[in-house]
Amino acid sequence: MSFDGFTTAKEIEEEQEIPVEAVEVVKEEELPKEQENNIVEVNDTLADYQILNPELPMRTKVNVAVSVADCLSEVIRSQHLVKTGLNNKDPDAEYVLIDGWEILGTMLGITPVSRIIGEIKNKQGRTVGYKARAYLYRDATVNYDENGNEIISGTLVASAEASADKSGWQKEGFSMMSMAQTRALSKSYRSALGWIMKMAKFEPTPAEEMPDYK
Repeated sequence: MSFDGFTTAKEIEEEQEIPVEAVEVVKEEELPKEQENNIVEVNDTLADYQILNPELPMRTKVNVAVSVADCLSEVIRSQHLVKTGLNNKDPDAEYVLIDGWEILGTMLGITPVSRIIGEIKNKQGRTVGYKARAYLYRDATVNYDENGNEIISGTLVASAEASADKSGWQKEGFSMMSMAQTRALSKSYRSALGWIMKMAKFEPTPAEEMPDYK
């Protein structure tokens, strides 16, 4: 109602009132939902072997590594692949044999390769040991050249060199070759996978690397 040519406050309020049916009601379920924890969603689709991918964030990989470590622990203990008494300061410390490390490598899609790369000779020129180098590959493929030589390609995860001679191991030549390769593989596995072995509550050093191992 107007009074002396002026519009009252109530009339202004009525003119500006918007009908309820004209308002678009947005239902709660239609609102975009923010992801509270992206890491969990990534982990749901992250394959075990991807925890070695350096491009993924460590927090993402650790969550998956926990389940890998739990599974690994069960296998190693059931197969008796642990040795104790190798550490004088901690006789109960558990060190996993190379077979256990190879199981972990297989779980993560790793292909191990080891080769004899040289001989160790004494002053008289006699062979008393051997040197070996080991390589760990992801997504490895094996091919052969025209001379039948093995050619391995893939993502190199780790490599290491080691030796074995008569002073510490069996005196037979083939045994020293085998031990040199085993030690090289042990070092490679340790450098790449020691953190996962520790999560499985084992020592991060392979049993074969301990001075008292026999």
